[in-house]
Amino acid sequence: MLARATKASDTLARVSETMDWSGLQDRVDERVEGARRQEWMRSAVGRMEGSILGIRKAIDQRRIELEGRTGGPPDAGQVIRLAADLQSDRRSMRERMIEGMKLVLDDDQQEALDRVFDKFALDQGRIDSRLGGSRIDLELALREAYGDQRTTEEAREAVSQANAEVLRLLNSWTDTRMQRERAGLELFVAFQRDDESAIEKLTTTIGQRARTELAAAIAIRDRLLTGRSEVAAIIEASDPVVAERITGIARAQGFAPQVRTRWCEQALAAASACTDLEEAQRTAIEVLASGLEERLEPIRVQAIEARLQSEPRIARSGIDRMLGRSGGAGMDIDDWREPGARRFRDLDEQLEEQLEALLAETGCLDTLPPRRGRARPRKQDQTR
Repeated sequence: MLARATKASDTLARVSETMDWSGLQDRVDERVEGARRQEWMRSAVGRMEGSILGIRKAIDQRRIELEGRTGGPPDAGQVIRLAADLQSDRRSMRERMIEGMKLVLDDDQQEALDRVFDKFALDQGRIDSRLGGSRIDLELALREAYGDQRTTEEAREAVSQANAEVLRLLNSWTDTRMQRERAGLELFVAFQRDDESAIEKLTTTIGQRARTELAAAIAIRDRLLTGRSEVAAIIEASDPVVAERITGIARAQGFAPQVRTRWCEQALAAASACTDLEEAQRTAIEVLASGLEERLEPIRVQAIEARLQSEPRIARSGIDRMLGRSGGAGMDIDDWREPGARRFRDLDEQLEEQLEALLAETGCLDTLPPRRGRARPRKQDQTR
């Protein structure tokens, strides 16, 4: 909630920056006929500016309360009513705001305002997302991949189309989440009242809605992955280097744990930087380093694929357990913690053994980074 409050405050700040309030006041005379209607519209613009400022103050106050809140939860009945009101109002708030400003907004300003709201929705989806791939920002990836070069119109159009579809899917996902959360609040109240019939019915309802929510989240993830492939394919025809770059950037956005720097990479970098090496040792380390990426890449690809397969299975298993159903995901504990963990660990161990053998008679062994959960061998044990 704190992240959402902060994001909402930032979005309203961008709205205020986007709008030229004085210009809107001046445009009333050009767009609106009749002195009385002009006065009403000028007043409306002023109220709109004041409303946004008031909302920002309220959100900032709410953020302060969230940062310092130490009291207990609010009354459950109040929370349920608030959730129902929020779900009812969510879709109409933006439309009502823009509808009230249409008479004084020109096309460019309305388009700019739409972009602000759309970006907020996409950013909020990335804050709330959990599935691998769901945090891909196609627009940012495209911009970073091209750097100072000008992006192609075809690539920009593909990103725009993908984002439009993701926004539609995000709306569906948000609706299903709110329905599931409302059912959860109602279940909380049912437990307080020891209403066994309501508890059983609401538990089933939550399970059904959780599955619908998961399906909606998977649809978002899959559309972003498809968008990444579509944009990369478009770019590859004219610039394979940039296409490879955007694939790598998007992969790092969506699958950061799987593509992070591993221990073996850190260890080889530390060994290469050591000055207490003979020429043969340095050459051997360079050979290891030159082939490391070729060894890591298939493990990363497999880990990403494993994550795409395992996360929905784990989520469904959790729903089944909540409903009291037997069965589970049937996965190795390492894969529950991190897909591909065993193969990454095996590679780390292979490189560790090779480096210990290469550096046994040097002071370079002490420069290697420690491995998590693994003590550094004692000097007298370093005889391999």
